[in-house]
Amino acid sequence: MGSDEHNQGRDDLDVRLDELATFETYTPFSQLYCRLVVAWSREAGFDAETLRSACGRLFDIELWYHQTLAQLSERQDVTHEDVRSVADKRRINLTALAERINEIDTSSPRATVVKHLLLGECHHHLREIRAVVADIEAAIGSGGGHPLVHFALGYNWFDYARELLTAEYGPQARTAEHADREFRSACFNAVKAFRDGLTGQAFDAQLHFWIGRALAAAGLLDEAEAALETAVRIDPDLFGLPAITEQDQEGAPGPSAPPWAGGLPEDLESPPPPISEDEVRRFGELLKGSWERDDLLPE
Repeated sequence: MGSDEHNQGRDDLDVRLDELATFETYTPFSQLYCRLVVAWSREAGFDAETLRSACGRLFDIELWYHQTLAQLSERQDVTHEDVRSVADKRRINLTALAERINEIDTSSPRATVVKHLLLGECHHHLREIRAVVADIEAAIGSGGGHPLVHFALGYNWFDYARELLTAEYGPQARTAEHADREFRSACFNAVKAFRDGLTGQAFDAQLHFWIGRALAAAGLLDEAEAALETAVRIDPDLFGLPAITEQDQEGAPGPSAPPWAGGLPEDLESPPPPISEDEVRRFGELLKGSWERDDLLPE
């Protein structure tokens, strides 16, 4: 797509996303996700205007929030109450927007995909993880099976698994055994979502990496190691290493042996930290080749 054609296809929603991208507090993943939503919203048929209006409202809320955070960061007298007030206002606005979006009756599968992805973004910022999972699964069920969407589903299932680890289980609640089964089930759901996003493209390395992390968290260390080895074979730079040679694959020591040679590192045997911005930036770079209109809007 040439630069002139690209610029002609841009509109006010793209401009607002560009402005959001200037704030350090606005994550690269939200930027990528919302770019996809905007692209699909242009193909939402009769519902395009309504859904794009909802997109605009979402971006307005986020612009206000991140602008306000930036202003607070420059002050010397910021209190906990100041920050909580900003967060509360954002929560109220996002909750109202989610209710408004939920009431939209869509007339096409494409519009339904956009509706559920917008709901997913609202619920994500509201930290309602199970709602995010339901939203993204509904979007995929309506034809929104882009690798980015599968990645988002897998990560949120994984985030839900981590949330389960911090849940308190009293006598009237689920037993520890039940909680463990639910945790492992969430990890396996994450694995399935990541696998569903595999396309044979370069980003498969990142997906296999996260498959490995989810399997490790579930206690399947041999399977996790295999997934991580696959990730490095696809992208030798994933861990800043040279390519794995045949000698390395046979188990001989060498400078290109995988970083978990001799056993998985401790951080893969325990629940992983949240996805880093560097990992998401890598995701964005690897997906750039699929961001042409025909790839974003498959028939």
